[in-house]
Amino acid sequence: MLTHILIVGQTLSGKSQLARRLCGRIRAQGKSIIVYDPTLPAGGPRIAGWPGLVCTDWAHLERVFWASRGCFVVIDEALDAFSTHKLEARAMLTRGRHIDPASGGGGHCVCLVSQRHRLLDKTARDQCSSLFAFTVNPKDAQDLADDWNCPELLRLPQTPPLIYCHVRRHSPARWGRLSFS
Repeated sequence: MLTHILIVGQTLSGKSQLARRLCGRIRAQGKSIIVYDPTLPAGGPRIAGWPGLVCTDWAHLERVFWASRGCFVVIDEALDAFSTHKLEARAMLTRGRHIDPASGGGGHCVCLVSQRHRLLDKTARDQCSSLFAFTVNPKDAQDLADDWNCPELLRLPQTPPLIYCHVRRHSPARWGRLSFS
């Protein structure tokens, strides 16, 4: 079973590239992909390198999210989503992972992509059981290390672009590198 995922890091650290790769792997397993990316000028299937359906409008994302079942859902620019649509976004993480027999929707895995995890809703952060962290400032690294009970995250400020630390709750950290081969 997929669990909710949090991807954090500074601009140009590799967050969106990693999210796209995760989408590709999950799509290869036959799961549908839904992406919310409000920075794009238009949505639709396979926009800007995203596999699956891309929504640039929150209302469209909500309709698709609650009408579908068992999807991998990426919320890029998650801070914007939680700033404007906090209660709806929180429900996607808390209720959205459960299948709703009444609507036929749910059972989703949500992937939040953000520069700063502390600015996201605490309930949303706590719903994520897998973290991919790229380079962040020292204060954010300390907060991540405390939140995830993982001292290795203190190394993040010295991490070059495309290097990440993957932490699952109650498991040791693993380091990885995005490559373009």
